[in-house]
Amino acid sequence: NKVILKMISDGREFLAWLDLTEASPKPKLIAATEEFREAGDRTTNSWRWVGNDIIVLTLLARENFGGDRGDISRLATYDLKTGKIAPLAWDGVAANGGDILHVDHDKQAILIQRTYKHENTERWNNPEVVRVDVRTGKLEMVMRTNPVVGGWYADPKGIVRGAF
Repeated sequence: NKVILKMISDGREFLAWLDLTEASPKPKLIAATEEFREAGDRTTNSWRWVGNDIIVLTLLARENFGGDRGDISRLATYDLKTGKIAPLAWDGVAANGGDILHVDHDKQAILIQRTYKHENTERWNNPEVVRVDVRTGKLEMVMRTNPVVGGWYADPKGIVRGAF
């Protein structure tokens, strides 16, 4: 009975949601989803339902890395009941923190792959996998970084089954 949509408001593109149980539903704006091109630009790239009242947003930032443009990702939650956005699993994340491998709607948890800042340069670009409770933000380590693993795969039940 709820739907997410992209819309234009005052000439800007936004992500919004509607409650279809209302007699005359009015869109509630969540975040901007505008195009981004240059270093310093930010946008909401994608979104996923987790349960019935939480939307997980993938946020992108374009940055200048030694003269080359590159994108970094982070996750945030949007709670439909409170209308609040909160960062999700940002502490210690290096470049990418927004690769969702699995969604558990019943437990309102997600499995994410993210690059983590390590003292050990051997593992800088190697991801770890954590399970995150989207209501509380609490993390559970699932797979630590490994110097020979560049990415992880999870099965439909959220169990990590492989790596490359």
